[in-house]
Amino acid sequence: MINMRRLSIVALAAVLLVVPGAAKAQGTPDQSQTLYNFGAIVTGPEASWAQTFRAGLSGSLEVVDVVVDTGEDVSDSPLVVELQSTSGGEPSGQVLATASIPLDMVPVDAEWVQFQLDPVVPITAGTLYALTVRAPGVSGDSSFQWWFQQGDPYPDGGGWNFDQPGGWTAFGGEFAFQTYVNQAGAGVPGAPPDLAQRIAELKALLERLGLPASLSDRLQRLLDRVLAALPPGNTARANRSLRVFGNRVAAQRGKKLTLAQARRLSTATRGLRASLALKRLER
Repeated sequence: MINMRRLSIVALAAVLLVVPGAAKAQGTPDQSQTLYNFGAIVTGPEASWAQTFRAGLSGSLEVVDVVVDTGEDVSDSPLVVELQSTSGGEPSGQVLATASIPLDMVPVDAEWVQFQLDPVVPITAGTLYALTVRAPGVSGDSSFQWWFQQGDPYPDGGGWNFDQPGGWTAFGGEFAFQTYVNQAGAGVPGAPPDLAQRIAELKALLERLGLPASLSDRLQRLLDRVLAALPPGNTARANRSLRVFGNRVAAQRGKKLTLAQARRLSTATRGLRASLALKRLER
């Protein structure tokens, strides 16, 4: 549930501000989306909202900031942030690290709050990760809110909503967040994730979406071309096929593809192209 009424003066004033917690954070500011004008209600033991982001730096992810408040009905529950891996552009359910704060540390009005992740997680530039927020002690109405900006202000990731039993669904907004990476000892950016595995995940996503057979077959054949170009290391050819894939997805947006389906496929495609770009740099 999204609270569209709490468009407070605090939120309106904050839409052009950078993260105020950066000075006390550990590490170098990396990825961020600092705009917000609405609050999404966080409730229940499962992660209800997520924001994916593509790491720009390799190193250790120690600290994240998010914009939250206590919502309208306060419940005595901690607020938990999780770092997850992704699959097919969406949260995978594999929790890499967590952080939590008690109720009395959550502000009444929307503010940036810092979370110290445990364990400290090594991350790789170019890899897509997900931040989730949940309130494990809440079973009823609003207890917390994670604030977001409508539209697509952060092109390297996306907002997601978890709706049982349907799983994760692309969300028409981007949540406010900031990541900090400690690069000490990290050296040059790490190798991108295995590209063949990423393509296999994208092919599996195509199957799960239940697209019209003609469109699904065309998109699957394009991904097969990408796979065929990888063993000889022809990243330029692979990238061309991915570009065609992305163009076909965009052309079917709102036609044979719903907006949510097109967004999921576009996010995964951007991730693959970023990984291919890193691969070319290594050669």
